Amino acid sequence: MSATGVPIRVTVYESWDEIASTMPMSTTMETVKEQALQAAHSRGHPKDYVVKYLGALCADQATLAEVGVVPNAALIILRRRRTPLR
Repeated sequence: MSATGVPIRVTVYESWDEIASTMPMSTTMETVKEQALQAAHSRGHPKDYVVKYLGALCADQATLAEVGVVPNAALIILRRRRTPLR
């Protein structure tokens, strides 16, 4: 891990876009979510999405360090509520 941050991979479920980024360990999940959704050109509001790491739901206020993210960790962003199929 460098002084500038930890490398992470964030997958936005709707588009299956994987965004690679390096972020400080003090970065909140909310910031990770907002930046990944913007990079994936998502139309939804960040409040409609959640971040999961190792299958566990991460609170928006939690930092990468608090969640226990390791270098090259894979996080996933998906909608808070499922959308019905038609």
